[in-house]
Amino acid sequence: MAHRPVGTASSIAITKGSAAVSGTFAVKSNALRVVALNASAHVAISTGTATAAATDYVVTTSQPEVIALDVRMNQIQNIESSGTTTIITLPQGQQNPFNLNDFITITGANDSNWNLSHKEITGINEDYVPNGYSEAKLHLRDVNSSGISTAYTQNSYAVAHKSIAVSSYGADGTGALWYQQVQTSGDA
Repeated sequence: MAHRPVGTASSIAITKGSAAVSGTFAVKSNALRVVALNASAHVAISTGTATAAATDYVVTTSQPEVIALDVRMNQIQNIESSGTTTIITLPQGQQNPFNLNDFITITGANDSNWNLSHKEITGINEDYVPNGYSEAKLHLRDVNSSGISTAYTQNSYAVAHKSIAVSSYGADGTGALWYQQVQTSGDA
């Protein structure tokens, strides 16, 4: 099976009987390649800060595995904010791919202050529009945009991606869990 790297590879520690969590990243591929070096690990994928446990998926030493990911993304039509309330509007006529309590990362905004990292969706409104097209509005938690003086330029092609973290729980010894998003081709 051939792999095409998506983004950069990263690693987190493996320590027997202890959990470690990666930094968060935007999901841009439907596969995550993981390999445990020098020690086996239990691995979990989470949108929040949950950690892996001894009951999670096992990756054995030096045996690469590919874990399926759920790619969710959409272009952003508008970002509205008033102090601590931030609402992301998705374009009309496009299905909302996100769920309540998903975390998203926004990139490509006209002002880098609107590029947000790993923010939780706490509410979703899908307004009915008379011509039959709806537009979803995503309410985000812990986004204080009151200090941003540049208004978001509507339809500036910013994109929201679901974001996640990887966690390892050491099964034996110490080592490192390396992970990278990949595109796969060929037989599994």
